Order: sequence, then C-alpha cells, then structure tokens
Amino acid sequence: PKSTSVPDHFWRTLVADRGPNGIMPPPWYHDACLYWLKKFNGSSRTSLTSRDDYPELAREFLARVVNITYTRRFMSLRDPDGAELFGLAPNDSGRGDSVVILQGCSVPVVLRRSDRCEMSWELVGECFVYGAMDGEAMLHRNKSSPLSEYELV
Repeated sequence: PKSTSVPDHFWRTLVADRGPNGIMPPPWYHDACLYWLKKFNGSSRTSLTSRDDYPELAREFLARVVNITYTRRFMSLRDPDGAELFGLAPNDSGRGDSVVILQGCSVPVVLRRSDRCEMSWELVGECFVYGAMDGEAMLHRNKSSPLSEYELV
C-alpha cells in the first residue's frame, strides 16, 4: 500500500520545525516531504542536478532540508520518562554524549564528558530535538526529575 502521510516528528525534524525566515513550517511541507520520499522510493540514484524538473514547492522544501541537515546527523534519545525523541545533532556527536537544556540558552546542546577533568564537560554543539524546543521540554518535564546546577569556568 502507498503511504499518504509522513510522521510529524520525521518531516518536522528535517526542517527543524521551521519554515522560511523562522516562521512555523507551512502545512504543505508535509506533502513535499512525501513527494520526495515517493520520488526516491528506496533508490539512492535519483539525481537532483536538474532541479528545474521538480515542482517549485518540492524544491523549496528540499532547500530547507539541505540547509538544516548540512553537518548534522539524526539522533534518537529517551527523555527522563522513557519516551523516544528524535532530532538533529552535530556530525561529531555520538553515543554517550548528553543532550541538555541550559537555562538561558535558546536551543538544546550536546555535551561530552571531558577526558581532561572528571567533572568537566565539553560543548559539542547545538541541536534540534522535536518536542523539546521553545521551552517545551521544561513544560513537560517530569517534576520528580531534579534540575542540576553547574558552574561554568
């Protein structure tokens, strides 16, 4: 059977849940994502070099995806309640890194324990986590999970 929808967490992650100029993504992004998924249909040989052959809205969506995913990798992680979350992280992030929300920071970040000092962390970079942006993570966090405080040096 042909799929007629794409899960929100998938297509919204591809565009960091934003449209042009940082606005909310237009509803047609869903359809454009479905268009590309059907177009590729499992083939990695589809050429995008002659972009004029594709509908304008599909090209616009693809341009957004390329801008957002460049130097990023997909990630899945679990929130404190065990729910699976999806997002985009820096290319050099990996298993064992932590995604944290620092108070006052506009986006979640990826941190890695430092090899130099036991209590130190290194900033890997910013990330996008669907469902944990714009304060959503703090609104839905498990109230029994303690907030941690760190000193930056």
